[in-house]
Amino acid sequence: ATAQDTFNINNLETMVGPTAFMWDLNNAKYEIPKGSGKHSLFAHEYWFGGVDDGGQLKVAAQTYKQGGNDFWAGPYHDKCVPNNMDSLWDRVWKINKTEIDYHMLNYNSSSYLMPKDIENWPAHGDTSLGQAFYLAPFIDINNDSIYNPLLGDYPDIKGDQALYVIRNDIGNIHTETEADPIGLEQHIMFYGYQSVCPATNHTLFVNMKFYNRSTENINQFYAGTWVDPDLG
Repeated sequence: ATAQDTFNINNLETMVGPTAFMWDLNNAKYEIPKGSGKHSLFAHEYWFGGVDDGGQLKVAAQTYKQGGNDFWAGPYHDKCVPNNMDSLWDRVWKINKTEIDYHMLNYNSSSYLMPKDIENWPAHGDTSLGQAFYLAPFIDINNDSIYNPLLGDYPDIKGDQALYVIRNDIGNIHTETEADPIGLEQHIMFYGYQSVCPATNHTLFVNMKFYNRSTENINQFYAGTWVDPDLG
């Protein structure tokens, strides 16, 4: 996965994508204040690990990806998948609250041009591939349990701008850690606010959910954050 998009709603700017956070595999992208050319983080990742009921270690972790990948774009699946699976999910869904506010008022107007990331919000997986039916959160206007933005449904985001990615650790062999996969599915929403409060206006928030989609229990499970900071 190589897709990235830019968080830039407040006085902080950074790049995020399914397999690289705060950098683009070459350069630091976590710029604060925005436009200053100063970057306080070079790279950032999540590390996960535990053992199954047989005591087998399961790990998903990356640093600079010198050795390869432990994560791939998209939700967990338990079937052989089409060749375009990665390209379908190798993306970032970026939505501003102003777009949702406008959508709520105009979704049934003939002149309304719906933003692609609202129209294609990854609310549901393909159950024929073993993906979970419910993925990205959404507001269900008519309570039919189906995401349909043409009927007024919309993404359930946080903040004034949100960037959403889904990834898994079962897309291939773990060439970074060389460990067995967990069966992990990770949903990450990066978000922030435009605010008169300096602290809030210089903050990137992250809401993360992770699921064990495998058929095995994962015991002694740990989740960590790996950060390469650049201060000064």
